[in-house]
Amino acid sequence: MDELKNLLKTVISGGIGAVATVVEKSEEIAKVLVEKGDETIRNGQEAYEEFRAKVKDACESARLDAIDVASLTREERDELRRRLDEADKAEDAVEAAAAEIEEQVEKDIEVVVEDISEFAEEAAAIVEDIAEIAEDSDEVSED
Repeated sequence: MDELKNLLKTVISGGIGAVATVVEKSEEIAKVLVEKGDETIRNGQEAYEEFRAKVKDACESARLDAIDVASLTREERDELRRRLDEADKAEDAVEAAAAEIEEQVEKDIEVVVEDISEFAEEAAAIVEDIAEIAEDSDEVSED
């Protein structure tokens, strides 16, 4: 009977240890995911800022005040307008993409945190069940 009791206690202790380890690892994973999400957002922002700097540099290198607009033909002015519109559209697209990436990363992090939270609650319930089983087994072995 003592062997069965010891085996049962060992199994219960192992189960509690397993659940506790899973909860610990879940918290670590959540932290890593949040850090990775923050890093992704930073990288997106950096890429956006680099693009913006390149566009700004390109615009500054072709300074409009250095262009004698009055001497341009209608076709050249139309081409200049077209190129400026393209630059504006490209900048708008990068800003939109950066915002979309940031929003998606925030949603992904939120989902992961919710999943881990639910998992932690389930793990806590399992630990409580195991503790109750351990108490019941102690009572049975005492009888």
